[in-house]
Amino acid sequence: MLDVCLATILPQASVFVETVEIVVSDNASSDATQTVLGRYAEQYCIRNHRNCNNIGLLGNITLVAGSLATGEYVWLLGDDDLIAEGAIAKIVAMLKRVQPLDIDLVALNVGYF
Repeated sequence: MLDVCLATILPQASVFVETVEIVVSDNASSDATQTVLGRYAEQYCIRNHRNCNNIGLLGNITLVAGSLATGEYVWLLGDDDLIAEGAIAKIVAMLKRVQPLDIDLVALNVGYF
């Protein structure tokens, strides 16, 4: 699902290259994750990290949020998550309207197909 996920995120994020950082943490997968990332890395700026061993879901989330991501806010997504068209623009605009210390958490609606 990573291919479809990145196809929905990267074109939107590329508009905000100075604001939005894309970090992918491959949790020692045995599939074509690195091949997919290689294709997108030719066109988009992606920080790619690969764990030597599978550190579990919570370990991987903690790694991304705690040390790999460098921004003020972190939006954690799985490879099976798709982002609606215009979602990144709306979130960036909302975050720019508030003072940095006024927001601790943004909860988003999720739809399932």
